Amino acid sequence: MEYEVLKIYNNNVVLAKQNAEEVILLSKGIGFGKRRGDKLPDNDKIDKVFYETQIQTESLDSYSLSKRKKEIENVIKQIIGIAESKIGKLNENTARALIEHIDFAIERLNMGIIIENPFINEIMSLYPDEYEISEIAAKHIEEKLGIEIGEEEKGFITLHLYSAKVNKTVKETMKKTRLYKECIMIIESAYDCKISLSSSVSKEFLRALRTLMWAAGEHKKMHMPIKQYMPLKMGESYKAALKITHLIEKEIGLYFSDDIVSFLVIEIEKLIQLL
Repeated sequence: MEYEVLKIYNNNVVLAKQNAEEVILLSKGIGFGKRRGDKLPDNDKIDKVFYETQIQTESLDSYSLSKRKKEIENVIKQIIGIAESKIGKLNENTARALIEHIDFAIERLNMGIIIENPFINEIMSLYPDEYEISEIAAKHIEEKLGIEIGEEEKGFITLHLYSAKVNKTVKETMKKTRLYKECIMIIESAYDCKISLSSSVSKEFLRALRTLMWAAGEHKKMHMPIKQYMPLKMGESYKAALKITHLIEKEIGLYFSDDIVSFLVIEIEKLIQLL
């Protein structure tokens, strides 16, 4: 017998179907490189299989799924009200997306399945206002629903809120967030160092990089009078800046002018000197 992949949550968790019954499969690397419709063998390499009947029974606790859904809806309405008072109007689909996300997150957490969020530090640095709201959301969820969602889920809620604010999909926001992480890795490689993403200097650098990306996207004119000296005076930072801008252009199509590249060189120098 085989499973048919319905949805990939991460490399280790997938939603699948076997004999018309939906199941959650948990095993290291099971989702890597897979797509909807792919087949998975039913064998002992799968660590855990959660059937629909198990999911419902194990996640009910002391109240029904329908009651829980209603409580989630009430919590999310409160959170959206708080969010819109702090960061402005959100996409009209925000409530539905967050309700579905939190509902499934609670099911997973009740089953002991934690989906890793590899970009949590970048998320906290890049979207501080939205993350602050997600912390409020976490407290509401704990008070009203009796479950602690943890940092990983706060990060996912943050992505939903930011995406709703800028009217982008969560997938688009996640891609850009991953890009920021890869930019940091380029600098680490250039200087053979480790950059703590929770430090104030790295947060400042990521915000500066986001501003420069915005300037490039808006075709803002910037002038750096000493740009011709940078390859000589700041060689390593200049090389790193070129790699970063080439990566960004390749991934999301943003072109950096020579002047904006030069401002990025300065930001890299500041980051390295303050480590």
